[in-house]
Amino acid sequence: MIFLKFIRDDGAIMNIGDGAEDYELLSKTGTSNVEVEHYYDAKGSGYGDWHSGERVKGRTLKYKITSHTGITASRRFMEFFFNVLHKFRVESYFNGREVYLDAELLTPKHTEDLYSHEEVEITFYAADPYWKSLDDTVRNFYTQSALWHYPYAFIEPNQNLPANAYTVFERINVNKTVYVYNDGDAPALFTITIHGAVDNPEVKINDALIKYNGTVGSGESLFIDSENGVYQLDGKNVLKDMIVLGEPMLKTGDNVLVSNKEMFGTVNYHKLYNGDM
Repeated sequence: MIFLKFIRDDGAIMNIGDGAEDYELLSKTGTSNVEVEHYYDAKGSGYGDWHSGERVKGRTLKYKITSHTGITASRRFMEFFFNVLHKFRVESYFNGREVYLDAELLTPKHTEDLYSHEEVEITFYAADPYWKSLDDTVRNFYTQSALWHYPYAFIEPNQNLPANAYTVFERINVNKTVYVYNDGDAPALFTITIHGAVDNPEVKINDALIKYNGTVGSGESLFIDSENGVYQLDGKNVLKDMIVLGEPMLKTGDNVLVSNKEMFGTVNYHKLYNGDM
């Protein structure tokens, strides 16, 4: 069973498991809850200090793994693989939770005994400490359903209908409202893709607002990335035509997204978790 995947930025992958794999996980630390750092300033008078701020710190993860392959081959591969000049993605598969985070490799500590199986202690640093769900969650501003069907229609079958039923005509409902329930541990950022044709589309996310002053033509797509501040119309930067009010994010629990126009659009986001289990 695979517990972990270390994926380098050049595509090289190491699978770590429970002993059935070539590489076995012996221990791990720093993968559970995030750590909050508080800041205080001394008051000029009175008692105590001012609580001036707080932040969620970056995360340091440590893994210890061993190899079940030949001593020389495994040592050479580990020295090749754990190269601090590369960036890494850590994928974790524990207790049914499939998550990942992006990390930088700090100095790995290898076995120095020439006649012992290779064991290596790896330390990663993740500037963004939250584990992200491996698959993103998608919500649509439209729904598609069959109006009626007939067993002898000579067209392709619809997988959402009984085996002997074939779709003859479908109805597409375009909605202005999308409900998103975020059951992660922290507010999540998101992307929105709006397909044309639509003029001056805007989306209200809870108390925040994102608006595009322009036209998304037929066959064009407006891409909004709230995490990285990217706004593109068919790959062209349209930041100057955007209005963003508030802090657009999907809070934990219920969220309501409302558009000002009937349009074809999707909302994608990764759930954020404190720990990998």
